[in-house]
Amino acid sequence: MVSDEVGFKIKRYRRSRSVRIRIDGSGEVRVSAPLRVSLRMIAGLVKSKMAWIEEVRMKMKLTSAKRIGEGTTVEYKKNKQAALRLVEARLQYFNLHYGFTIGKLSIRNQQSRWGSCNRVGNLSFNYRVVMLPPELQDYLVVHELCHIAEHNHGPAFWRRMLEMLPEAKKLRGELRKLRI
Repeated sequence: MVSDEVGFKIKRYRRSRSVRIRIDGSGEVRVSAPLRVSLRMIAGLVKSKMAWIEEVRMKMKLTSAKRIGEGTTVEYKKNKQAALRLVEARLQYFNLHYGFTIGKLSIRNQQSRWGSCNRVGNLSFNYRVVMLPPELQDYLVVHELCHIAEHNHGPAFWRRMLEMLPEAKKLRGELRKLRI
């Protein structure tokens, strides 16, 4: 649903407990809200947050972060299999060193994450991994692989990362300059 009055998109969720406003990579305002909250109330909330919204949009324009990919469904479908092949091959290569038990592997069209690892070792990667330079692809794969053993970013995690990628902290900085 799109409101022309203040320019935002709404998604409603039955189980949602609160209204959430976020600005996507293109600067569009997206609102998630419970079913019970009226459009008028949502529009009023968005209007009351317009100063914050414009501030975020301005920061997005000023940042030197380069946007990777469009995030469209068409682009996702076009690149999903290539991303899966790439990630599988790099996981296999790096896991020869680590020897971790990897759970399920999935490729997704995530809007704010490059990858994730859950407690049972299931790994998820953003399809845009195929659009990155090889050294950043490897950084992402090793990063998520290390999360199988270390579920935080503490010293033990970084020791594991540095075993395979001595320049991991530099690569982390490079990845942070990119936007999904």
